[in-house]
Amino acid sequence: VLCAGEGFAAVDAPLGNMTGDSRQDTTAATWHDAKGVGWRHECSQKQSRSSGCPPCSIWWWVQGHCHSVQLMTIVSNLGEIEDYQARIGEMTEDRIQFRTNWLRQRGWCVVPVEDGMHFSASDSERIVLALQQAGYDQCIAIATEPLDPLPQCYRMSITVEDFAEFNQTCGLFWFLITDEDRSWAISCNNSYDLFAGDSKLVEAMMGKAIPAAREEFEKFSRQLAHGDPDYLPLRVAQHYAEL
Repeated sequence: VLCAGEGFAAVDAPLGNMTGDSRQDTTAATWHDAKGVGWRHECSQKQSRSSGCPPCSIWWWVQGHCHSVQLMTIVSNLGEIEDYQARIGEMTEDRIQFRTNWLRQRGWCVVPVEDGMHFSASDSERIVLALQQAGYDQCIAIATEPLDPLPQCYRMSITVEDFAEFNQTCGLFWFLITDEDRSWAISCNNSYDLFAGDSKLVEAMMGKAIPAAREEFEKFSRQLAHGDPDYLPLRVAQHYAEL
C-alpha cells in the first residue's frame, strides 16, 4: 500500500500483481456503526494492538471510518473482483493509463485533471449531475493498486453522497471508476485524474471545454516539471492531447 508521501514519487512505478485475494476484505468487511462503537470484526483491533501502528495509508483509512455509515457497497466476491480487474485490464495499461486502441475504437477522448484527494465537493456535484443527466445511476470503483487487506472493489450509486464516501474512503488510493458497460471512466491516482469517454460527457464532468482543461493541466505540469521534459504528468498531458 502506498503511503501518502510515496504516491507522488511512485506514479509511474509498476503496480504489481492485481490478482484477487480471498482474504482481501477480511478486516474491512464490516464497518463501524454511526456511533463509532468499534470494529465488529475482531481482527482489526487485534492487528493494531499486536503489530503496532499499521502503514499510514491503512491507518488513515481506519481513522476515516470510525464515525461513518456505509454508503458504498463492498464487492467481496472473488470471482466478481477478478472479472472487474480483467475488464479494466482491457481498457488500460499499467491499470491507470488508457490503451490507445480502446480510445480510438470508441472515439473516446482523455483529459488529465489535477488531483487533490481525487474529488472536491464541487467536483463530485458536477460529476454526479453530468452522469445522471446522461442516464447513469450506478458505477463500479476498482482499485488499481494492491490494497490487501482493505477492500479493492466497490459498487456505488451515482449520488453526491456515494461520491463523497468514495473520496473519504479511497482518496489516498489509486482507483478506476466506470459503469458496467464501460461507457466512460475516471482513472484516479495521487497526481492526476484521467476523465475518459465521449467528449461531451467528459466536458460536462469536468465543467469546462476540453481545450481549456488541457491547457490548464499542461500549464500546471510545466510548473512542476521545472524544465524536465520527462516529468510524468507533462508526458501524460502531451500523450492524450496528440491522440
